[in-house]
Amino acid sequence: HAALAARTSLAGLGFQQFPVRFIPGLAGGPSFPGNVDSWSSHGSTLDSAIASGGLGLLGALGIQPIAMASTDDRAWLEPLVHALLFVGECLLLLAGGLLLLASALLLIECGAALLPRRSVPTPAAEAAPKAVVLMPAHNESAMITETVMGLQHQLRQDAYLAETELWVIADNCDDGTAELARQAGARVLERFDSNALGKGYALDYGLQQMTDSPPEVVVMVDADCKVHPGAIAHLVRASIAHRRPIQGNYYMTLPGDSLAEASLKDRITVFAARVKNEVRSSGLTNLGLPSLLVGSGMACPWAALQTVSLASGDLVEDMKLGFDLAIAKHPPMFCRDAVITSSLPESDAAAQSQRTRWEHGRLDLTRRYFPKLIGAGLRQGLVGPITLALDMSILPLSLLVTLWGGVAMLSFAFAFVGGWMPLVVAVAGGVCLGSAILLAWLQVGRQVLPLGQLLLVPVFIFWKLPIFLRFLLNPQRNWVRTERDPA
Repeated sequence: HAALAARTSLAGLGFQQFPVRFIPGLAGGPSFPGNVDSWSSHGSTLDSAIASGGLGLLGALGIQPIAMASTDDRAWLEPLVHALLFVGECLLLLAGGLLLLASALLLIECGAALLPRRSVPTPAAEAAPKAVVLMPAHNESAMITETVMGLQHQLRQDAYLAETELWVIADNCDDGTAELARQAGARVLERFDSNALGKGYALDYGLQQMTDSPPEVVVMVDADCKVHPGAIAHLVRASIAHRRPIQGNYYMTLPGDSLAEASLKDRITVFAARVKNEVRSSGLTNLGLPSLLVGSGMACPWAALQTVSLASGDLVEDMKLGFDLAIAKHPPMFCRDAVITSSLPESDAAAQSQRTRWEHGRLDLTRRYFPKLIGAGLRQGLVGPITLALDMSILPLSLLVTLWGGVAMLSFAFAFVGGWMPLVVAVAGGVCLGSAILLAWLQVGRQVLPLGQLLLVPVFIFWKLPIFLRFLLNPQRNWVRTERDPA
């Protein structure tokens, strides 16, 4: 503060000094150095009284130009100043450069989502393929009946799905989930293993029961979601046509029945999730690139599933499955027409638990799989794994915005004491980030998030900040089921 005040005072007196740097001072105060063998007043001769007054002001503030320091002091102060500034500039350029890269990737994905959609070819023969819809369920008695009956209706109404069965894996249930699913018409398998908890283990158990007579395609959906009409047929057709894993258009909806009553937190959560799951995935698909597996509504050829293991307690087992499939040369792709939705929990505690599992799982998976995907892509000469590695490196939207704001402010301050390049990089990152968010909002955000509330995205970080801090201090390791809202 003293150095800034002195700089302002000198500017008022007509002085110029370049550059301003803050370092440990001399004579009991901070130094106010510059390349100042002399200070000039725009080419005019300074009046000695003004000069004395200016230097007297510096002395009163405890500030001393390096040029006025002793030779011995200057010998170590100037190299120290330049070293500190160099390190600071490098750190800001590194942080700003990484954020610029992430923002540019986000802009490319959101912009590509506006390109003409690639059509998914249907098989030449429309004979009904053998398929299984596999649904893991843990204590889902409140909603299993409605979900199963809705799926059974789709399977009966579409001749293409005549050979498709619905299997429910009642996983470690201690309620009526299994019996209710049977009554609704599903084939039910029960699994009890308290040492192997998580959706991945339940899915693996279901696949093991199919080995004697395997289907062509396995579709995986959660018990707490709504599978919209036609979604199963779209998933099966796309998986058979491309012979690849397919991720449906799975996104979250606002809790309750009234849009007007939804909180800002819920609105931003729904918008951010839809940007990640729908907009970005659409952009990658339009560019002919693979996309992530993000949860319910996944279809996979039986042959591809035999190349990976699903038995895992990972917090985000679906994303891990997508990475393993990509490494095994079966990169997933996105089908926008197959719509599957799930409502956000109304309870704050349940919502916090769900977000913690998602964010901790995603960050941990990024740490573990980023080098694996890059290495696999380079070894195999495939762009798929590298694409997924870059896509997963894009931070959650609220965190990305907040980190950019912090780096931009530091770069702005540094511009007065060092150089302008970090600020230029930060501004470029901000332009990319702002453009990407606006493009995404125009596509999927206008109905849930008014433009004025979109500007409050950084405020959202205060709700999620404890989640990210806990990841650094005490990350969640075990899968925890999100508590359902009362029926």
